[in-house]
Amino acid sequence: MSHIYSDGMFSKAFIPPEKPIRISNLEESIRSKIEALIEIPYSDLRFKIFIGLLHSYYNQRYCATKEVTDLDAIIDYARAFVNLFPTDKPRRAGRLNKLGVYLEERYTRTRRIEDLQEAIAVLQEAVQLAQGEDGSLINPSIQVRNLHDLGVLLGRKYLVAGDTADFNMAKESLELAFRIEVNLQTKAKCLMSLSHRYADRYFKEGTEEYIRDSIDLLVQVAIWVPESNNDADYLHILAIRHADRALLSGSTLALDNAILSAGKAVDLKPGSSSERASYLNTFARTIGLRSIRSGIMGDLDKAIQAAREGLDMTPQDHPNRITYLSGLKMWLGHRYHAQGAMLDLEDSVDLAREIVDLTPTEGRSIADPTSHTRLADLGLLAFELIRRSQSSG
Repeated sequence: MSHIYSDGMFSKAFIPPEKPIRISNLEESIRSKIEALIEIPYSDLRFKIFIGLLHSYYNQRYCATKEVTDLDAIIDYARAFVNLFPTDKPRRAGRLNKLGVYLEERYTRTRRIEDLQEAIAVLQEAVQLAQGEDGSLINPSIQVRNLHDLGVLLGRKYLVAGDTADFNMAKESLELAFRIEVNLQTKAKCLMSLSHRYADRYFKEGTEEYIRDSIDLLVQVAIWVPESNNDADYLHILAIRHADRALLSGSTLALDNAILSAGKAVDLKPGSSSERASYLNTFARTIGLRSIRSGIMGDLDKAIQAAREGLDMTPQDHPNRITYLSGLKMWLGHRYHAQGAMLDLEDSVDLAREIVDLTPTEGRSIADPTSHTRLADLGLLAFELIRRSQSSG
């Protein structure tokens, strides 16, 4: 059920083939259909069929290659497919929804704001087409997807531009989607996405009411789908929201709730995976914060243990490794200052050294403080290690 909790589009346009495909075979199919298409009149039924096939072939190819050029071709043929249904409202609305998903994918890859703007316009048209002249819904399940995905895209735009009008439209779109009578999981997905939008606004403005509203919506999700209370992805998101509120307000209850949810998420995700590493890092962050506030060393030990376990299962080239290294170094630093153990200081130096080694320098401005700050941190730790070694000698 993790698709319910992710902050993504409802519609899934990229479905990898069940069996491995040979790119050479796809290229031959694409070439032959393009050649045939040139000879077929626009009004011929085969024209629609071949446009659809080319769209499908490039979709399969993109799933295999992840090349943006293949995604460009998908979007071109998706646009052509939409234009083949100028008056067939249900089909055009469905094709517009897929085009919106493709454009969102390209925006995610390239960050071109034009793609996001076009995706929003495409889904706004899809929403209008899915309604009959009397205001009734031609297909409620399609309209839920349209409204939900439109809300997600408007939320993306709000994060980029900071215009509260986009937030308000995103909120309205998701609330309309929620009110349509569909299955409970779909309603939960709409509530979850609305919760993400409030979290976005908290992120932009830092106002407690928005993180509180986000948490309230998460609680409602578990009312609609009770099994959420035993879903690691849901509990992890809930833990992050409670932790944000605890940091902002100083609430002990919010922090305890964050620790409880984060710990349960870890327990529900055994083994070694990037997800478990992320959950362990969140658990370390929450229980480590409680140790700083309360002075309970047992909590700090648990934070270090969780952070170390998460780091150990994270590959060297993983984008989150620096974050996990920094977290573990921070908790070890707190314990060193509290207890003065040389081993914690030595481990901190090793972690700081790896952070410096993993910090990219290519393409950075000389004025960028990241590398300098991390080097300075390593230098201070190394100096402290030398001082301690000399004083003990």
